[in-house]
Amino acid sequence: MRTNRKIWILGLCLAAASAGASNIDDYCPAAVSRFEQVLAHSGMEATIETAMLVLSNPGSTKEEKYWALPLIGCSENERYASNLIAALADPDWDVRGGAIIAMRYMRSESTFSSLIDIVTDEAEDEKIRQIGTGVLSQIGGENVDVAWAIAGAAQDTSQNSGVRFNHVFSLGRLTSPQSVIELNAFLDDRDANVGAAAAVALAKHGVRKSIPYLVQAIMSPTTAYWMKMKAVRELERLANRDFEFADLGRPLVKEQYDAAQAEVCEWYEANKQEFVQ
Repeated sequence: MRTNRKIWILGLCLAAASAGASNIDDYCPAAVSRFEQVLAHSGMEATIETAMLVLSNPGSTKEEKYWALPLIGCSENERYASNLIAALADPDWDVRGGAIIAMRYMRSESTFSSLIDIVTDEAEDEKIRQIGTGVLSQIGGENVDVAWAIAGAAQDTSQNSGVRFNHVFSLGRLTSPQSVIELNAFLDDRDANVGAAAAVALAKHGVRKSIPYLVQAIMSPTTAYWMKMKAVRELERLANRDFEFADLGRPLVKEQYDAAQAEVCEWYEANKQEFVQ
């Protein structure tokens, strides 16, 4: 990768870390400012060296480590992979989350394997597993092991339903045929939003079998409104029809919503033999 490209990515990484500062209990502007100044005046290598010093210093704050880790990942130098893996053992979950985010950029065999281990570890903090599945969904592509790992995490019902929803969402971002197979297992999930997420993901893959489940998500009183609207978008795309839900970004008045639901039901009853196996 060209040096100027790396510098651009490092700057982008700093901006992304700043945007995600709500994950940090005590946001420290000085921490990111330090890296920004080094990047601007001394370049990429000096920035990475500074990040390594921060990571190795016992006196560094969790905020400083949080910003240092993605910068080390952006180096794409596998000699630093062990530093990222070591950070996964940090007692602070923010730092561990920063290490996982960094692995998105490093993409070495060892860090990839560590991400799989994090996601499949049922004893791991559910927030950390969620960050892990999110990163794997961005770099996993057609890797079958990634699909299995994320699906396994989503099947762990001891987790918060919102966390499981995010796992299924991450599974749907993969491009492997295996991910489509795994998504089918969640269509009848006990949590309506998890099932809806699986249906929407399958619809995005062009799977028409998802249509009955999209209709179910739209009609269910327990599906979140914003999830219903995602289901509507995908149903309209697959059916090549506008069901008159109007502005999907704004809650509809009850009469308008009821009329749109009725139109969905009418269309589905007339065509369901095409989709029900």
